[in-house]
Amino acid sequence: MTQPTNPTGSQQGVATLTVSLTLLTAITLLSIAFAHSEMMEQRITNNQLRASEAAQAAEAGLAFGRAWLSRYRARWRDTGTATQSSIPDSDAPRIQGNHGDTFVIGVTFQRTALQPYYVKIRADARARSEPGLIASTEAYVRPQTVLSQTGEASPPLVIDGCIPVVTGTPDIYPRHADSADATVAIASSGNGGCLNLDALDLHGGDAQIQAFLPGQAWEYVFRISKSEMKALADAEQGANLPTTQRSYWWATTTDLVGRTWTRSLGSPDNPVVLVVPAHMDCPRLGAGTLIYGVVFVEGGCEGTADWGSARIYGALVIEGTLGQLSPKLRLAHISVASINHEELLLPLIGAPMVPGTWKDF
Repeated sequence: MTQPTNPTGSQQGVATLTVSLTLLTAITLLSIAFAHSEMMEQRITNNQLRASEAAQAAEAGLAFGRAWLSRYRARWRDTGTATQSSIPDSDAPRIQGNHGDTFVIGVTFQRTALQPYYVKIRADARARSEPGLIASTEAYVRPQTVLSQTGEASPPLVIDGCIPVVTGTPDIYPRHADSADATVAIASSGNGGCLNLDALDLHGGDAQIQAFLPGQAWEYVFRISKSEMKALADAEQGANLPTTQRSYWWATTTDLVGRTWTRSLGSPDNPVVLVVPAHMDCPRLGAGTLIYGVVFVEGGCEGTADWGSARIYGALVIEGTLGQLSPKLRLAHISVASINHEELLLPLIGAPMVPGTWKDF
């Protein structure tokens, strides 16, 4: 005998199956959406990591540019109105990222005619596997030598005292001598009353009175201390460098012939710093002695500095009174010796970063 069909049970089974399929479909869709979200998040995370690596590679390029400018001078070329650019002579090293990307770094330098001592470094890092992945950074640096900012523009004579005796008409040639653009020929800590300026031929330049405080001649010219300067000179002497390769000299009595300094030093391309300590009592510069750079004499030279036909292209700095100037002595800015040089090209010792905005540069 056939059992009657239960329509209610069949309907419940269909309903249960439908709900199960619906839940399964929902779970499947949620799983797919979650997996897609996970993939997107992973992709975003990877992109952020790669972008971070690119930024770090650009920062490494910036550090390379700073290190390069701390040791070498850029070769500038005109790129626009009062603008110059340059690139390092050597390439920045490639950076290997943690995710397998290799970044090629390009470094460029830029400066303006109004602020030639401030150099903008720009570093661009590009992933080799994905050329569109690029990061850039830039900063201003200030390449420096042992000279202070005022020392870089030092006149041919800096004196922390007087010039009581002048024989003849000694020549002092400032930058742009004998032109309407002639700059300062003498910088003094005094009031000018004892400088005997009328007896000097400044070739269109003038005297800057009270340019620095008394006793501050060293700080006016140099950014490092005397002990640091002596350490540089001792290091070069200890390395037995040839005379033509030395940049720093701390004079000793063994350098003298009698009481006279007779050694010519430096060149327009390789100027020097010669420091004559006070215990040497301001020795004479021998006739025909030629020095390119800065000659710093500790203490005064009262009654002793009849220096004949010596030549100094750069700056003579007297930490006291200059007793006598002779008509044959020639003091001149380095540009007088070579039109290709507007400054003393002493070795670079650093390139610190400087804060700045577009208003500053």
